[in-house]
Amino acid sequence: MLLNLPSPRGRNIYRGYAGDFGLAGTIADETLLPIHLAYGASAAKRQGCEYDVADAQVLRYGSSQAVDVVRRSTPDILVSWLALPSLHDDLALLDEIKRAVPGVVVVALGAVCNVMPEEVLLKSNVDMAVCGWYPHYNLISQAIQVLRSSGPGQAAFDKIGGARYLKQGQMVQSPIEPCEETLDELALDVYRQLPIQKYLRDVPDIRGSTIKCISIATSTGCPYACMYCPYPIGYGRKVTHKSIPRILDELESLKTNFAVTGFSFRDQLFTHNKQRVEDLCDEMVRRDLNVKWHVEARADEVTDGLLTKMRRAGCFRIHYGVETGSPEMLRKTGKPGLEIDMAKKAFKMTKEMGIATTAHMMLGLPGENQETLKISLDLLCQINPDVASLNVTTPYPGTKLFRMADEKGWLSTRDWSRYTSFDAIMRTDELTTAQLSEARKVMRRRFRNFKLRHDSEYRRLYLKALPKAVLGRLASLFRS
Repeated sequence: MLLNLPSPRGRNIYRGYAGDFGLAGTIADETLLPIHLAYGASAAKRQGCEYDVADAQVLRYGSSQAVDVVRRSTPDILVSWLALPSLHDDLALLDEIKRAVPGVVVVALGAVCNVMPEEVLLKSNVDMAVCGWYPHYNLISQAIQVLRSSGPGQAAFDKIGGARYLKQGQMVQSPIEPCEETLDELALDVYRQLPIQKYLRDVPDIRGSTIKCISIATSTGCPYACMYCPYPIGYGRKVTHKSIPRILDELESLKTNFAVTGFSFRDQLFTHNKQRVEDLCDEMVRRDLNVKWHVEARADEVTDGLLTKMRRAGCFRIHYGVETGSPEMLRKTGKPGLEIDMAKKAFKMTKEMGIATTAHMMLGLPGENQETLKISLDLLCQINPDVASLNVTTPYPGTKLFRMADEKGWLSTRDWSRYTSFDAIMRTDELTTAQLSEARKVMRRRFRNFKLRHDSEYRRLYLKALPKAVLGRLASLFRS
């Protein structure tokens, strides 16, 4: 059985974000399509075994309902994905399942298992924590083959690449390296086993009109070595591409069978291979798909010609990682190779193309102080993105930043539930976590005020959405 675990009460876990560590938010009615679940189901289907697939998160199941679903299925093997902000709850639930379904072999996956498998195994009854790369198709295929032929024992675990398990209270690992992944083996009919309409989320275009989008992956992996970034940990450093014909078939299938016309391409570096992007855009136009989509890209990897083709093929929004306005911080700890002028140029080109922009900024990188915060706000106002996503720097386990923060005593907690990208849990030499939390609020407010003064379209949309926002805040106060 393949199970997407439910969110803990009062939180919403975005398991596919932050390099597969997951983010934690409070938007209770929004769940991203779990791409890993679709690939896991594809692996089970192509291996010819009987299987069930359940997304307890999108169905809003509590712990007892999730346990009941597994109990009714009575699986021999249960595969689930762990997230860092919900790790305690995830492991507690898997322990409940182990008690309710004696004999089930529980297999845990995700970036957490890649860097802290001992904590997973020693603090739960999980049988095997496997190191591997998102979306885990080959990993699950291999595990099914081995466990079906050799039986669910520790001798079998050694035949699974990346497997970690306990032996006499000590963690041991398989002598076989984690297997490389593929994206072309997705079985499109597994989408029929998922409540597709529940995964659609509204994404605004440059005019403020919302497009209902669903998540798919056309590539995974990131070869860059940004000190703070968890992408290489969960997705791997090798960029793996889905073939263009398979991408087009997937888009057409979702459009034909589920009336989906908007897509969130969840690639870490969509524009890394420019020729491939151009070829994909040409084919989308040639097939007359008439779909809309948005992506994440590095600002130094786009050109006017590439953006033209992307816009013609349906791209309506691009998310750029700007990180900081300080050239020195950008060079040393933010995004080596990216320069401030490159970011300015990318936003200018993208906006002139009629594509909406989102700027992702990180507050609290090493070297952050009040002056660099002001510089970052000034840059935001210069590039004037349609949306500014302001996150507090989170030092994820396994990154160079986490090791640095640990050595320098910057970490305020190892309570993983607070590693959300919104909670300040790491100070800098000059700023406390409280000052960083306050800085995020101040920067959000000042950028909003800047947009209200200088962007008439933003002002119109803000005033239009204000009554709904006020009602939502009042409702949350009554619930609490």
